Parts: sequence; structure tokens; C-alpha cells
Amino acid sequence: MTEDNQSNKPNKPGQQSLLYSKTGIIILLFVVLGPLGLPFLYRSNSFSKTGKIILTIAVAVYTLVVLAVFAWLIILILRIISQISEELSG
Repeated sequence: MTEDNQSNKPNKPGQQSLLYSKTGIIILLFVVLGPLGLPFLYRSNSFSKTGKIILTIAVAVYTLVVLAVFAWLIILILRIISQISEELSG
């Protein structure tokens, strides 16, 4: 094995890389990467198949909520800018 392949594996028996631990996967899914973290979830042996499906659904819902909030904020900001523009011009 090359050194690169060994860097992803635990150093000692029973020790798990943070990237593939439950905590690491949850952080990747909900804080850092969102749906881009799903490949890490499915490579991880820390979750059962049912757990992976539940987390996938949770990430999908979470992502849709975040996108909806951002869309709402953009619409709100554009309305405020429009109102300010009208007040300044007229």
C-alpha cells in the first residue's frame, strides 16, 4: 500500500478516522458540505443502511429548507432595495 492509502485508515486497531466517524459524518452533512457529504456517509461503516437512508432524507429536507430561506431572503432584500430606490428617485 502507498502512504496515501494508509493515511485514511485508523492508526491503531479500534481507532477510527474523524472523517469516517459518526461525529465527523454528521458535521460534514449538516455544517460543512450538505449534500456533497453524502458520498462520505455511504463510504462510512459507522451507519447502518437504514441510518444512511434516514440521514440522506434529513440532508435533502435540510438542504431544501436552507435553499428556501435563502430564496426568501433574496426576495426580501430585492423588495427593500426597490423601495429605497423608489424613495430616492421620487
